[in-house]
Amino acid sequence: MGPGNAPAGRRAPKLPPRPAPDAPVDSEAATLDINQKAAFREELRRQQKAKQRAEKATQQEKETKNEEEAVATVRNDNGRKHRGRRNSTEFIGQPMEPVQQLKLDGAKKAKIPHFLSAWFNAGHDTKATNDTDNSDAESAKTDLTIISVGEKDVKAEPAKQEANAVAKPPPAPVEVAKDKTAMKHRPTSYSQNINFSEITLGRMIGEGAFGKVHEGKWRGKSVAVKLLICQDLRSDILNEFQSEVEIMSVLRHPNICRLLGACMEPPHRALVVELLQRGSLWGVLRMNRKSIDQEMRSRFIYDTAKGMSYLHHFERPILHRDLKSPNLLVDKNFNIKLSDFGLARVKAHVQTMTGNCGTVQWMAPEVLGNQKYTEKADVFSFGIVIWEIVTGECPYDGMSQIQAALGVLNRNLRPNIPRDCPPFFSRLMKACWNRQPELRPSFPHIVNAFRTYQSSISESRATSSAAASAKAAMAASVAAS
Repeated sequence: MGPGNAPAGRRAPKLPPRPAPDAPVDSEAATLDINQKAAFREELRRQQKAKQRAEKATQQEKETKNEEEAVATVRNDNGRKHRGRRNSTEFIGQPMEPVQQLKLDGAKKAKIPHFLSAWFNAGHDTKATNDTDNSDAESAKTDLTIISVGEKDVKAEPAKQEANAVAKPPPAPVEVAKDKTAMKHRPTSYSQNINFSEITLGRMIGEGAFGKVHEGKWRGKSVAVKLLICQDLRSDILNEFQSEVEIMSVLRHPNICRLLGACMEPPHRALVVELLQRGSLWGVLRMNRKSIDQEMRSRFIYDTAKGMSYLHHFERPILHRDLKSPNLLVDKNFNIKLSDFGLARVKAHVQTMTGNCGTVQWMAPEVLGNQKYTEKADVFSFGIVIWEIVTGECPYDGMSQIQAALGVLNRNLRPNIPRDCPPFFSRLMKACWNRQPELRPSFPHIVNAFRTYQSSISESRATSSAAASAKAAMAASVAAS
């Protein structure tokens, strides 16, 4: 339809007149027009880039603000006081470093501990990114931290933070300083070498650091038989296995799972220990969550601390190295007994042969970073166990092992303490989770703190009961009159 045939009511657009074919072309004007268009396009591109930069800066500012808000939401209970009489064993000190509750988007390969590198490179974490941000640049604190222990204050200087990851196998732990006040125990000669033919194996009831665990019968007694998954041991590891079994066989404590004997001959190398029918604390916390009251949870924690104090202050101190709820067994009276402790080189050999890197959710930062560690690594793991007992949940649930390990190692990640957690447990957890091992309390200090805490609870209950009785008596006398 031409311009002249426009429908009624609409006016046809007026078109510019066409130049005559022979009309001269103004080349200077045409060149100027092209330059103007090019300049306009360049200005438009510049404005678009500036807008993109501004949007990116705004987004980064929002992310930084969100991270700061997440850190700010973490409660600091170090200054909170327990209602009632103040405990002389409160864990007082400088606030912990900000605890960031987050899920890592990826892994920094340069900071993967040596024993986790094979697991990560196998492709278990598909969210790896090229994030090179180093969030572990924590400033060293120069203030002294005081942890009140009974009537004695223990002061410790913060140690300079070491590198997070070292490309070498984990070194041997530093020897634990012996406590002169600790009970003295002298191992006797080991005589309980069990012939495997005397054992009747039953159903499999679990799988631990050494291998599969079966119910069994030995000399008419119900026992648990831990079959060593790697029967072919080097001579040095076998010698250490025999040496540590000798020591473990003489341990006697209400909160230690008793070793009855061991089968030393291949292909049936195994440990024979007492059988506890309720199984592990891991299962008890999940199967009986509603029936476990606060008093029972407190007893679980106290029993664990007493057992660990006994191990650390044996004549030859014993580090657990794998303290977690699956390794805490429960007897018929709901008493806790520690198992799967010691035998570090045998466990390391098993992990090397099977490719299993262990349960990193309970490991201390210095262990994850392949640094030298002491008995204070067990104290860190104990703090995670307290959190398990309080919440009944799995630490870092929803995160892979590599995410949890890198979070603890590089981001100071810790489990989120619930708001209804008793203040004493909250302070104790945070003290155990201190980044600097020397500032964590020892197990004898923890046991003393628990005794004072339980004493204050008992006094509070007695006072409440007396007040209730007096009120009831007064009401009865008023009613009688």
